[in-house]
Amino acid sequence: MGHAVPAASAARRGGGGGGGASVARSTCADAGAAAVEVLAADVRAGVRWAMVCACNMNRSMSAHAALLAAGFAAGAVGSYGTSDAVRLPSPAGPVAFNFGVPYAAMQRHVEGRAVVNEDGVAVAPAPPGPVAAALRAFSTHMGLDYILGRNVRLKHAPEAWVALTDEEALAYDVVVCFDATVYATLVRDVQLRLYDRCDADDLPPALAAAAPNVCTAATTPAAAGGGAGHKPKPLDLPPLPPCPPAARVPRCAHSHARRDMAVLLMHTPDNVTHAATAAAQVASIATAVCNARAAALRAWVASVAAAEARGDATAPPPPTLPSVLQHCLRKWASAASAQQFSIAMTVLQHTMPPPPPPARRV
Repeated sequence: MGHAVPAASAARRGGGGGGGASVARSTCADAGAAAVEVLAADVRAGVRWAMVCACNMNRSMSAHAALLAAGFAAGAVGSYGTSDAVRLPSPAGPVAFNFGVPYAAMQRHVEGRAVVNEDGVAVAPAPPGPVAAALRAFSTHMGLDYILGRNVRLKHAPEAWVALTDEEALAYDVVVCFDATVYATLVRDVQLRLYDRCDADDLPPALAAAAPNVCTAATTPAAAGGGAGHKPKPLDLPPLPPCPPAARVPRCAHSHARRDMAVLLMHTPDNVTHAATAAAQVASIATAVCNARAAALRAWVASVAAAEARGDATAPPPPTLPSVLQHCLRKWASAASAQQFSIAMTVLQHTMPPPPPPARRV
């Protein structure tokens, strides 16, 4: 379905300026043209990416580092965890730290340089030499020294997704999750951020009818390992939460505007090797999506200008980021390098009516 060309543009086109008068583009196309100019300098502009795993320690941080290395701006990439605590392996069993404890404090603990509690406070000096040596050997064997060393260079401390404000969380355009539990948890969290329960009888009709649309599509099955000829098994996803009912009201101040968030699952085992491989794939997908988005936007601006030049009252709809992402994922899923991963995507859309104009004083 086409988009109507704004009346102001049609009026300009129909005015008595003569056949040689230039055709003015619509306001929407002008905005698209301005975006194209920005993308000419950096195709990555305007898209925010969040990497999410359980503890914001290995998989999400590996992908965070890969996107920064691929040229994405630091302000456009974030990484988070969804667990109740950050857990690290140790010879005596898992050690838990609170989110917000600096990576450097965790590094001192696992390397045997200090005994640090769950709040990141050193509560005892370094253990005796043989114990500290055993801790360092264990840290190297498990890859903790590499993981924490990388994380210290990227940011101060692990961050919890639930600690974000609604505006901070919903500002992301694409959220990549690295296991099915995190994926289902995050989709549910975003739904709850978008809409609160309320009594449908208290809603104006236009607001009650504006329900979000949630669609889920698996794009490629999961491979369970194996060599050539191995047949991948379907990914066993936990049930996704139901779409919130229409009788909900927006929580965010900007919810009257259209926002599409793509929540992507890339099922990845939690070890250094698989995390690095998945991170490279995420960076490749993100780069392809940004290039495809820039090309689609250029083509759309040209098509709108051509439609107005022909005197056509309609123009094609602008490209959406989820549609570009889905197209790129289909191409990626057909590549041999993608067969070791499973991938699924949920698009959370919400379009709410704009707030009414202020009452005019007589």
